[in-house]
Amino acid sequence: MAQPTGYTDVADGFDTRNTLDIDVRLGFRRSNSDGSIAREVVDSTSKNGRSTRHFVQVGTYETVRSELLAGLEVGLYRDLMLMLHMPIVLAEQRSLRPLSGMACGSGASTPGCAALLEAVPGTAGNTVLPLIALDQRLPSATRSGIPHIDLGIAWGVTNQFRTRHLPTWVLIVDTSINTGSVMRPCLDGMSGCKPGVSEGTARLGLESRWSYRFRHAEPFIGIGQDFTWVSGGGAVFEPAGPLPGVADAGPPWVTEATIGTALIPWEDRGRFQRFEFDVSATAALISAGRSFTPLFDALGTSANPYLTIPNYSRLSEPQQLVPFTGLTQTFAHARLGMSLEVVMQAARYVRFAIGMGLDHITPHLITGAAPCNTEAQLARGDSPAGNCAKGIVNPVYRPTIDAPGKRFLLDGELSWQLQGTATAQF
Repeated sequence: MAQPTGYTDVADGFDTRNTLDIDVRLGFRRSNSDGSIAREVVDSTSKNGRSTRHFVQVGTYETVRSELLAGLEVGLYRDLMLMLHMPIVLAEQRSLRPLSGMACGSGASTPGCAALLEAVPGTAGNTVLPLIALDQRLPSATRSGIPHIDLGIAWGVTNQFRTRHLPTWVLIVDTSINTGSVMRPCLDGMSGCKPGVSEGTARLGLESRWSYRFRHAEPFIGIGQDFTWVSGGGAVFEPAGPLPGVADAGPPWVTEATIGTALIPWEDRGRFQRFEFDVSATAALISAGRSFTPLFDALGTSANPYLTIPNYSRLSEPQQLVPFTGLTQTFAHARLGMSLEVVMQAARYVRFAIGMGLDHITPHLITGAAPCNTEAQLARGDSPAGNCAKGIVNPVYRPTIDAPGKRFLLDGELSWQLQGTATAQF
């Protein structure tokens, strides 16, 4: 029991009379996310006679996910720990829904339904087709499996319970390895559709944590950075291979800070028992990048020609066809959250925890790729330059969802999580 609370606790090896510490963890987490989707439209009836752009709400979405959390932590030496964590998704269900009482059926003329319509040039009478047919709820196919495996190492640089005047300081390096099949756009009931469960990316995380015990309280803070890149998801991120014109082709990176405190109202060290409350708040900055948005399945299965007809990688030969995979460009945004966890060290070898969390994702654009990659420099008049004043044409740019006046907005998201964990400590 001469150790920090869970946030900065590191399993030990070859410490005092212990040869090796091993923690085996199994938990269950249920999460639910809700938000609204809006689309940018051009209003030509403004008072000053100029066209203006504004957003019209077109629908709502929900994501429900249930997963098992398996983990193994092994103490290699004093304050040095090897970690292996594996989430097992039992079911993930996504759905896009029309606004309450405003389903976009035949003859519907609500602003939200009108915002989803696109006239198709070259058809008789410029046929108008919706980008997303929201005449009813659009449920995605249920996803399940093991999306990734996390492997890492934690090192306690200093430990308050070894050196009283120093705080406990832990450095963590971990990586996520893509294991499951990569997600593909798939609606419930579509034949021959394999929805997948993995994002097809790999991640490297760097984190630093600090805590210091004051009698019945142990405040803690932490900061971390996740670097993410495409690994097994090339068919979704780069359907025509790596093309120089694609702007900001990679997935987002995440910078996160945590602050909180563990309250220990009671403990009996002689019996290896402890009761604690962990209260924390987090703030994360998520960079721009190409990602799987709430519209991934709906746009990726759209029958509208603006999305089904492939783009060309350049304006003249040699050309490559670039199909639309449902992946879109998201803008930078923030995630703000808070959590409460109750932890009971029931005996020397058993620990239980139950907790809940609440997160808010700030509004941000979920489509809006740049028409040109300004980082790529070519002489004016070169075929890949097209109409770009600088750089070359972005082959994943789709004007019908990316151009100003056509973009989609995630108008805020609220999510909650419930989690329970049991840990055996040897």
